[in-house]
Amino acid sequence: MKARYLFKLRKNIVLEGDLVLAKRELSALLGYEPDAVANVTSWLEQFPAFVTVKGLASVTSNIRNNGLQAYTVNSNIQLLPTLVKKLSFIQDIYCLIEESHESEFFVQEITEQIKPVINVYRFDGHILIHAVPLYALYEMAEVIVKKSSNPIEAKNNINLLVNALLGKTNEKKAITLAEAALRPKSSLSPLSHDIHYYKAKFFPRMARSLLNIASSNIDYQPQKVINNFVGSGTTLLEAALLGLPSLGIDIDPLSVMISKAKLDVLTVGSDVLTLELIKAEQLLAHNNQSALVNTCNSSHLDRPIRFPSWLMKNRKMTPEIAEELVHEINVLQQVIENGTPEIRPILKVFLSDAISRKVRMRILGTGSGRFSLSFSKYTLSSLFLKSLEKYTKLVAIYEWLEEKLNISLAPSEVVLGDARCISDKLDSFNILLTSPPYLPSSSGRESYTKARVLSLIGLGMIEDNQIDELIDLSIGSMDDNGVNLDNLLPEEKEVVEWLLNDELRNIKAKPTARYFLDLRKVFQEMIKVLNPGALAIIVVSKQSTFYEFVTRKPLYTIPVAEILAEEARSAGFTVLELLDVKLQKSNRNARPRSLDDYYETLIFLQKKIN
Repeated sequence: MKARYLFKLRKNIVLEGDLVLAKRELSALLGYEPDAVANVTSWLEQFPAFVTVKGLASVTSNIRNNGLQAYTVNSNIQLLPTLVKKLSFIQDIYCLIEESHESEFFVQEITEQIKPVINVYRFDGHILIHAVPLYALYEMAEVIVKKSSNPIEAKNNINLLVNALLGKTNEKKAITLAEAALRPKSSLSPLSHDIHYYKAKFFPRMARSLLNIASSNIDYQPQKVINNFVGSGTTLLEAALLGLPSLGIDIDPLSVMISKAKLDVLTVGSDVLTLELIKAEQLLAHNNQSALVNTCNSSHLDRPIRFPSWLMKNRKMTPEIAEELVHEINVLQQVIENGTPEIRPILKVFLSDAISRKVRMRILGTGSGRFSLSFSKYTLSSLFLKSLEKYTKLVAIYEWLEEKLNISLAPSEVVLGDARCISDKLDSFNILLTSPPYLPSSSGRESYTKARVLSLIGLGMIEDNQIDELIDLSIGSMDDNGVNLDNLLPEEKEVVEWLLNDELRNIKAKPTARYFLDLRKVFQEMIKVLNPGALAIIVVSKQSTFYEFVTRKPLYTIPVAEILAEEARSAGFTVLELLDVKLQKSNRNARPRSLDDYYETLIFLQKKIN
């Protein structure tokens, strides 16, 4: 049965790339393109029935001030539950149908599936359904966490928020929560996406929308997702939330641990995390330091932690600071050992996150390994407890949504491995979504692994004499590994030759050559684990541009996306499309030599059907 839909875009959308993906996602889920609505107020003149919804829930409330505001389409009313559970960029869905026995049947069916997030209006022979998409609530969970003092209050507050968004209550507290949750934010990490500070991770909405686009274009089941550069696990969490089984692979043991924790923490139970918080607070209290030693195995308090010599040479990493860090890490390791066994991996991620926020390392992009350090004023213990407290409330919010909407996470697995040599024992997959490391010649991109050294060593995942090997093994590192330049594609040779002839940048030439050859192996491994007809989406920077140091005049541009698309084609993929999306990354901290627009390219690939 056909209905008139209006999809109101989230007010926090500020990126042009998000608008591109929002339309693509809607088109994929609907089966055809929706019409853009530049001005909702003007649109209402054609469809006055939508004015029925008043107050905070009204069509004109909290609309985007600049640019596109909504999409509209005639489509099947039966799609509404799916749209509510899948859409990534929509704040409100309004669905108008004529009242009849048939429409009443569908409304009843829809109500049974998603009753907590809809409000139904009947008037003048029409039925208007107002729905709040699930992902909008995921994004707003952060506000509820901040406004709640404990898990019970968090569950009450998410209920108040939903009712306020749907216009079901005028209670002052509910309206205040909704107004706070609806304020625009430029950067969002819904649910457990921010469980650990992590550079260069996927934008969650981008990952989710791309999974929706890919899964809508694949007919056969089951739809299984793989990410061979899993990083912090963004793709896996979004796949799990969408009901898609997934597998993640990464060469970095810390990334594997973070990805697992990002998924596991949502199902561990808010009551369990609350007990862990109470125990940790008691053990860390000043008057209970002796209890910490007596309650736990004291081996960690004396465990030697040796940081690499290159780290200790930094003038800011004084022996006193290093000693204090070692002491704090060992104390928190004792707290973790005292925790429930199944919770310990999650607690270790909280500790690693605390280390990452306490000590920030920024690679300076010279190719010689130079970096700067900055230190937070907060102790590791306070950062650790803050994360643990936050997740007691965040998990409670997810539990409320899980119970009310009968949702659950799809199974996922994370394994330690190398994208250049994927195990033959893995299953075959229908969707691959990943973002490889950046070119080593890009500013500040030589080694994200190096920036994680404190966590890797502090958690005992690796010894100080092993860190350089892990850095060199990583794709995008500054190790050239005896690369043979004769094996490069012509366009790759041109890039490497330019770097070789540039006095300031020739140090990056052979590592860049190795990067291209490593990605060639990656594409060859990708195609092996995909079913015929499977889709792969590779997210890369569109290009890498070099500038004069003083004037910032462009000197040379590497067409990264085009080169990698050619490597994919050589590996046997069909290149379906290169889609450029504009992102907001033009700032001096992220890209100090450039203030121009930044684009990432989505390379859409398909494995040929024999």
